Amino acid sequence: MRKKISILFLLSLIVLLLNSCSKRNVLLFLNWGEYVDEEMIE
Repeated sequence: MRKKISILFLLSLIVLLLNSCSKRNVLLFLNWGEYVDEEMIE
């Protein structure tokens, strides 16, 4: 059981690492509505 969890963890880690290597020039800024001042984003 422990071996299966370790393999699942490693596979998910590999998927996350490969996904983060994409060459997008996009900044995703997520926040609560009206929590950050609009001037700060500019």
